[in-house]
Amino acid sequence: MLGTFTLDSAAFVVVMHLPRHGRSRLAQVLGRFTLLDVDFAASGIRMEPNHVYVVPESENVTICEGRLMFEGYGPTPRGSRNIDHFLTSLAREYGPNAIGVVLSGASEDGTAGLAAIREAGGSTFVQSAETALFAHMPQSAAPAADFQLDPGALGRRLMTLLVNKKS
Repeated sequence: MLGTFTLDSAAFVVVMHLPRHGRSRLAQVLGRFTLLDVDFAASGIRMEPNHVYVVPESENVTICEGRLMFEGYGPTPRGSRNIDHFLTSLAREYGPNAIGVVLSGASEDGTAGLAAIREAGGSTFVQSAETALFAHMPQSAAPAADFQLDPGALGRRLMTLLVNKKS
């Protein structure tokens, strides 16, 4: 999905569900398939265009004044899950310029966050359930999605949206 992205006005943040004790190799894997700089995120880092920030396993993260802020592991202050928590903060921070994407997963996390982005006038994407290894998250979030697409089409549509927002 990120393979051909090079856009000076966008940064990408990847928030995942993984056990706290496990270590993901997602940053290294993504780095092989995109021209963007891919790094593990750190609390307080200012997001830069043409970067992908991979949030450590199940870390609760928000965005404030263009910076990623970690809030620790476990239940969030409002009891939401880490993806909903991040997407909701993204909606507050960027309003109609926020873009949320929910991919394969086995929970309902992301559904409320996409709804918040859509309510703020932003754009929302969901991987089509038939292409997801775990379809529950995409199926749950589908009612809040502007677009439900396979990963390749989702990436192309997202790039088109970002190019149009930039012009």
